[in-house]
Amino acid sequence: MASITSDVPAGFEELASEQRQLLDVYFQERLLGSFMATVKSDEVIFDAPEDIVDQVENLVDPKALVSEIQRRKLSKNLAQVCPTTNVKRGCGLLEPDIVGIIYTPSELRVDFFLSPELFRSPSRQLRYLPVPEAVPSLISQFSAYKSGGSSDAPGVLYFENHSTLSLGSWRAKSWTNYRNQSGAEIEEVVIEKEVRRSRFFGGYVQNFGNELFSRRSIYGMGIQSQNDTLLDKREAFGTPLNVYLRQRGRVEVFLEDRLLLANRLAAGSHSLETASFPSGSYELEIRISEGGHDTRVEKILFSKDRGMPLLGRPNYEFLAGFARPPKAPLDQKTSSSPFARASGALRITDRASLSGAVELYNDEVYSELGVTAYGLGHRIDANIVAGTDGSEATRLRIGSAERGLLNYSFDLRYSDRAGSYIFDPDQFGFDPKPDRFTSDVLQITGNVSYSTGPVQLFALGSYRSSEGRNEYELGARATWNLLRKERWLLFANVDAVNATSGNSLFAGLTLSFVGGNGGLQVESGIRRNGTGSRGDSASGLYNAIRATADIGLGGREFLRAVSSFEQDPDRQSIDGGIEADLSAFNVNASATSTDFGDRRANQYAFAGRTALIVNSSNVNFTGSPSVNSAIHLKIDGGRVDDEFEVIIDNQPRLRLSGSQDRLIELTAYEQYRVTLKPVSTGPLVIDQPGRSIALLPGNAATIEWDVHVISAIFGRLVDETGQGIANARISSHGSIARSDDRGFFQIEAQSGAMLNIILKGGEEKIALLPSFNPEADFVELGDILAMEATETE
Repeated sequence: MASITSDVPAGFEELASEQRQLLDVYFQERLLGSFMATVKSDEVIFDAPEDIVDQVENLVDPKALVSEIQRRKLSKNLAQVCPTTNVKRGCGLLEPDIVGIIYTPSELRVDFFLSPELFRSPSRQLRYLPVPEAVPSLISQFSAYKSGGSSDAPGVLYFENHSTLSLGSWRAKSWTNYRNQSGAEIEEVVIEKEVRRSRFFGGYVQNFGNELFSRRSIYGMGIQSQNDTLLDKREAFGTPLNVYLRQRGRVEVFLEDRLLLANRLAAGSHSLETASFPSGSYELEIRISEGGHDTRVEKILFSKDRGMPLLGRPNYEFLAGFARPPKAPLDQKTSSSPFARASGALRITDRASLSGAVELYNDEVYSELGVTAYGLGHRIDANIVAGTDGSEATRLRIGSAERGLLNYSFDLRYSDRAGSYIFDPDQFGFDPKPDRFTSDVLQITGNVSYSTGPVQLFALGSYRSSEGRNEYELGARATWNLLRKERWLLFANVDAVNATSGNSLFAGLTLSFVGGNGGLQVESGIRRNGTGSRGDSASGLYNAIRATADIGLGGREFLRAVSSFEQDPDRQSIDGGIEADLSAFNVNASATSTDFGDRRANQYAFAGRTALIVNSSNVNFTGSPSVNSAIHLKIDGGRVDDEFEVIIDNQPRLRLSGSQDRLIELTAYEQYRVTLKPVSTGPLVIDQPGRSIALLPGNAATIEWDVHVISAIFGRLVDETGQGIANARISSHGSIARSDDRGFFQIEAQSGAMLNIILKGGEEKIALLPSFNPEADFVELGDILAMEATETE
């Protein structure tokens, strides 16, 4: 906010001792609004303190606070104002017994400070995100993936679209995909609305089952509790997902025909990232493609929950409708089985909760009972499921609840499944995938990591017995940082794996360099492969070199190239890839060629993504991954050379020039404070530079700042008779001035602006400036008439 400040001239001391001002009032760095006040030499008196108190949430007794503000003397506390040129310890803070303020005259700002005793306990009242403005918007994400090579398994061609059309807190979602082995499929089409802590939904939805059933497609509707619109979010607790690669290869994770993850990984054991996986219990198919080896397909039961319920706020869900046969073609006429499920969870102590569910499906009843407990840095989750058909299943998960030196996660489950397919293939003329797991399964997975100083230790393991097959994997890795100097890092590492698919042992040194535009890594050591390319053991030297190069294209856009050469005891491989991350889309390609001496194996993969973002004022494309909400930032009225900084939640995020606009992707279910700050500009005023905005999934909001170019104005304030008005306070968009004894004044204002005037006796008037060249730095206007506000109507 622009203003003119100066020392009080001789003869003006009495006038400066009391002024009428429009002040920006803040509480906990949040703008409450602008309020009129009388500013005296040692205190500030607000005209309507009740309007300020109305903007403060969670007060025990708002009326009592209003009375205190009216009764007390609100001292300015000028000594607590933080200077702009240096750091002053303790500035900007007050600890009042009830209420206090800090008045910053240069910014026409008042910060309120209130005693914590004035507020209700947080456990008595939960704060929700405000309902977004009901403006239609669309976010539609497109992705494509193609992989193949010289292996036995057919390549994958996959397309996916995930669209969300929103109107405030209402949204319609669709999820469709295509896979070359199974064709096109509509995953879901659903309408949702959140009302405080409940989410209502209906349409063609996916139910991700329990320990007995995989996911099912439901035509129906339901209601569930949700904590997404609270500021206190909970982390999900999921099954460890571990894989072992004998050599560098490609890992693809499918939920039936939905591709959840695709990545290239180096040889060894890896724990996969599952943050984007949906909540529920289901079976995953993991395809591991290593050049020269048959593609391995591993299956694992996976579970992920939404966290413990809040104290006094039980979680609940009810879903009813009709279940389609799994993977039935959409144009196939099929009968459907009635389906209903009711579940709930209750927090019984600070560290424990109980959960239960009852499900009606295909004339059978299934019940679940679970318990979750936190304590001493760990979390335990136990669950049992039983059905009237004789099926039963149990699950036990134990994990560290906080990130520390020691972190661990274990998952043990056993299922005794009775019955067979729910749907008869002969009845419908197609062969559906089973909607229940048809054999007994025993599965154990887990991982442990420990870090202390320069040493990091990691171990993982898994065991699965199903359909007469036993599969296992045990791995351990140790890393010791030997030398770190500027951009160089030298460390020793040992990696050992023993698995059904093979075993290996490696010990060596790795030297890494990380530069501003890329990096280099050289690795050398001894490797022993228990199963070589011809089924025998292979031992010897292992050498590898990997390089990365980045080229910045401006902003966050870049080109990246990666390459590597690996020499194993029984093979050599060359790997390369390129990625273009642009504002509108992201594309990447990779290829690997492995030479075994008597044969060569090749692999390749292509991927691309973009997202279409549409709202009432703009259409944009973005290449950012998993965008689910966004803000379109616009500046109207700035000069071409003006430069501004956009600050989101006190963090600088980007810069804009002149009347430039920009799209920024943000996480949904959050409230943001977005502020436009001038960095390098001429004289100007920004209307409401700080804005608060809440985003739900599918929201593509617009924030538009009106920037008013201002000039230094010199004129004389006169009354109807042409006489100069002395000692009048004049303000416009935060700039303030006072007329001298002949009515002359100088102020910063824009062409055609309205001036607010307070005469010496307290009478309020206005004046309208004529239009002038807005590019002029200084303008002389002559006489300016002060008039009643009603005269402009």
